[in-house]
Amino acid sequence: MHYGMCSGAFDLRVQKIGDTIRTFKRVGVSGSWKTNTGTAMLENIPTEDRYKLWAELASKLFGGLSICTVDVICAENGTEYIMEVNGTSSGLCPEFEEEDNTEIKKLVLAEMDKLFCSE
Repeated sequence: MHYGMCSGAFDLRVQKIGDTIRTFKRVGVSGSWKTNTGTAMLENIPTEDRYKLWAELASKLFGGLSICTVDVICAENGTEYIMEVNGTSSGLCPEFEEEDNTEIKKLVLAEMDKLFCSE
């Protein structure tokens, strides 16, 4: 299945935490395309090159983001539209929550070390 040919029944969330990029297909439990992490079923899908590019470009916003997500809605004709870029308020997929929290801790500690402990 090619997820780029969307039916409009779901959206995508491209998540970047540090160097890790994942893509999730989000299907609303109500059947609506409009979903969010708390009311959607998430499926980890392959991250296509264009999704990686979008996440990398989004992470350069505002002087650089170590954590961000790009939300994408898919039209009936398969066209993908970037709806928004989120920072740390993105929420985590329960399947990867422990791993993602560990990576977030590492990012925060490295930034604190750089800011407060460098000579």
